[in-house]
Amino acid sequence: GSSLALHLQNNYEKQQRPRGLVLENTFTSVPDVAVVLLPILSPISFMLQRPLMRNVWSNKEVIPKLDYPILFVSGLKDEIVPPEQMKTLYSTCRKLPGTKIHTFPHAGHNDVPVVGAFEYYDILSSFLKSLLELEKKAQ
Repeated sequence: GSSLALHLQNNYEKQQRPRGLVLENTFTSVPDVAVVLLPILSPISFMLQRPLMRNVWSNKEVIPKLDYPILFVSGLKDEIVPPEQMKTLYSTCRKLPGTKIHTFPHAGHNDVPVVGAFEYYDILSSFLKSLLELEKKAQ
């Protein structure tokens, strides 16, 4: 989900530029998350790169190139993508106005909207409103 969105948005022409992006429980790269999910790969982690891997989905390389606000949403009990990887992605972004990170202490990888409930939707709504306000200011 998020990796595909990141890589697609990175390739948009300026006239098709998105207003913002929401990333939820996103990994830094396939090799980074692979060694977490399959620790047996750690000794050969140096091989989990191009050209041996066709798609490494290096989100940590794409994030700094984006020139619009990003909302990072992370479940701190994520059992697939370590929350530290979301913190790493946030640390690499440009921190443009509207960019934020929000964590949900009791949410996992797939249940942030359920566990976060009203707070989750309030955060999304607030982010979308901030994008509209930023657009109005830019006009």
